[in-house]
Formats: sequence, structure tokens, C-alpha cells
Amino acid sequence: MKHASPLHDDVLAALVTAALSLASKQAWETITLADLARASGLDLTELYELGGRDTLIAALNKRLDLAM
Repeated sequence: MKHASPLHDDVLAALVTAALSLASKQAWETITLADLARASGLDLTELYELGGRDTLIAALNKRLDLAM
């Protein structure tokens, strides 16, 4: 199993924070990957390289699990 680097974890944390911030201001279904990239300071290409929506959902689930 491949382990993520600390930088990868930091990028995912920023992405999750950006997603939650955007979701507090607008409906989830209206948030685009471009919105997420812009809000998290990532290039859209970087977001796709991370795994796009699937990676974001996994990171959101992880944050929720840790919060419970």
C-alpha cells in the first residue's frame, strides 16, 4: 500500500477546507472542480492529478471519520 507524503496530505487538507468553505456558501452540486482548484490554490491540472472528485470525497470522508 502506498502512503501519501506529508505534502500530499497538506494539499488534500487544503482542498477539503476549500470544499467545505464553498459548500457553506453555495449548493454542493453547483461547485465545480475549477471552483475547488481556485479556492484551494491549486491548478486545475494538479487537482486532476490528485484524483479529482474521487480523491476529494475520500478526503472528506476521512475528515468526517476523524471528527467523530
